[in-house]
Amino acid sequence: MDAGLFDASGAHLAKMLKLIEYHVGTRPTVAAEIADIRSGQGYQDRASDLVRAAKLWDDWHDEIQDDKRNFDPGDGAQARSYAQAIVRALSASMSAGAADTTDMRNRAWSLLTSLYSDVIAAGEFLFRRSPADLEILVPLKQAVNPTKARPKTDGPEEPGPPPAPGPTPPPAKPTT
Repeated sequence: MDAGLFDASGAHLAKMLKLIEYHVGTRPTVAAEIADIRSGQGYQDRASDLVRAAKLWDDWHDEIQDDKRNFDPGDGAQARSYAQAIVRALSASMSAGAADTTDMRNRAWSLLTSLYSDVIAAGEFLFRRSPADLEILVPLKQAVNPTKARPKTDGPEEPGPPPAPGPTPPPAKPTT
């Protein structure tokens, strides 16, 4: 994998996420998606994250297009181009069978991501007056691979509830 390609794609991804976050990053689903994209690591994640960022860019185009300083009409296409270049580079380093399997998996994931985005959009509409219910709308990557909460390491550990009392002994038999 070409380090220059990886670095350039990372800079482009950061630029796009910064623009999207500035304009619509307060929306819960957008904020969660951006955070999930930023957590990606490695070449395959980078390619996936670029496509996901391009999808966000498309979805929120009307809200971000008036940014005279940071908006570039070619950003979505450039992100997809970087993603394709990364996938091609990865495929070139694999055997034919592995490359075909990876290509099929990536295509399925792209289709699933697109369909899931439609479900999220419908859910945002349905739950627009119920913010508590919006919390169930998580990014697809988080729904597929949920992460566990990290244990607290800052400060003293909070005490747990007191132990439950033991069973009460039976009453003593009267002696006559």
